[in-house]
Amino acid sequence: MYGIHCNYLANVYALPKTIDNHKYFGKAELILLVETSIRNTRCMDNTLQHIILWCMFFYTGGRPSSFLSTAHYKDFYIRFQDVHIVRTAPECFAVDLYIVAWKGGHGLNPWRILAWSPNMMTQPLLCAAAPRGFTLTAKKDHPMTYTGHRVFLKGVAMEAGLSWDGVTAYCIRRGTATTWIVQK
Repeated sequence: MYGIHCNYLANVYALPKTIDNHKYFGKAELILLVETSIRNTRCMDNTLQHIILWCMFFYTGGRPSSFLSTAHYKDFYIRFQDVHIVRTAPECFAVDLYIVAWKGGHGLNPWRILAWSPNMMTQPLLCAAAPRGFTLTAKKDHPMTYTGHRVFLKGVAMEAGLSWDGVTAYCIRRGTATTWIVQK
């Protein structure tokens, strides 16, 4: 009975009746990506910043445009001023991540600026890599782009034995949502 009603609503409101086959990257896939990227690194600086980005995706469920420069939001990306590291005890630290670029709210409500060196405040936390990823760009003020990240992630996913077809940052985002639901 419910199936008939759902089909009726889908027809009336022209809703899609097929589901795309999305990939979900959870904790196990994230560990595999990290291990593979470190084992096959060309430039450790570039590899480590991608690992940081994957962890931010995993723990926040944020969209790529919340962290990376995109075609539509070139000037919105994570900067040093958006990361606050606090020593809570000997050998213990807490990291506060201030995401100022949420979908539909880019730049509307910037949060407080924190105490990094003044010349670092507006620099991108995640920098663009030089061609082929052997080093970071000579210009440290160039932020990592979504396209650059996607190319890196697909390469690591393929080396890790994960299917590279359909691999995007959203794989980690969807895995985050699934992890949160399972842990409840």
